[in-house]
Amino acid sequence: LVGKFVKNALENKLDGVVCSPLEIELVKKISSGKLIIVTPGIRPENYNKNDDQKRFMSPKKAVNLGANYLVIGRPITQSTNPLLEIKSINSSIE
Repeated sequence: LVGKFVKNALENKLDGVVCSPLEIELVKKISSGKLIIVTPGIRPENYNKNDDQKRFMSPKKAVNLGANYLVIGRPITQSTNPLLEIKSINSSIE
């Protein structure tokens, strides 16, 4: 199914796709790296994983696999110190 969506995106000259971090490698392979990859489901290593997100990945791993943009919601918005959380995430991927 993911492959079909990627091929449709390429055929319709889209710039990118939104996909689970677990599909980053597949999207990169099928698109030959031509599509921008936006991925939600990003959870820092130290994040309490007892939420409803089932298909998640650390920011560092997602970037290393080829994600161009990370969507990070609750780990930041529900943090007691959102700015510190953002800085921690940034330093984890540098």
